[in-house]
Amino acid sequence: MIQYLLPELIAGVFVPGIEGEALALSVAYLQILAFGYWALGTIWTVEAGFNGAGRTDVSMYSTMLQYWAVRVPIAAVGAFVLGWGALGPFWAVTISNVVAAVGLCAYFRYSVASGLHVEAAEEAGSDAAAADD
Repeated sequence: MIQYLLPELIAGVFVPGIEGEALALSVAYLQILAFGYWALGTIWTVEAGFNGAGRTDVSMYSTMLQYWAVRVPIAAVGAFVLGWGALGPFWAVTISNVVAAVGLCAYFRYSVASGLHVEAAEEAGSDAAAADD
C-alpha cells in the first residue's frame, strides 16, 4: 500500500534527483507492481508445496509459462499493438504474476485431489525405510 501511495518518495530514495519522464515511468511501474505482490507470495508458496512434494518440474514449467506464454506476449501487445510504450511491459509483469498465481493454485488443487500429498508421503516413507536398511 505504501508503494502505491508514495511511489515518488520511494523512487527518490533509490535515485536521488530523479525527475521528468524517468520519475513518471518509475512512479507508474511502482504503482502497477503494487497490484500484484499478493500473487508473488502465492506463487512462491504454492511452488514450495510442489517442490516439497518432489514435483520441482511444476515450478520450472510454471515459470517458463509465466514468462514466455504470458508476460512476453502481453508486453509486446501492450507496447506495440496498443501503443502503451513502457506501460505495456509494466502491466505484463503484474498480469503474468496474477495469471501464474491463479494457474498454480488451480493446478495445486487438482494435484491434491489426485493424491499429490499421499504420493509424496508414501515416497518419503519408502525413502526413510530404505535408509534404515
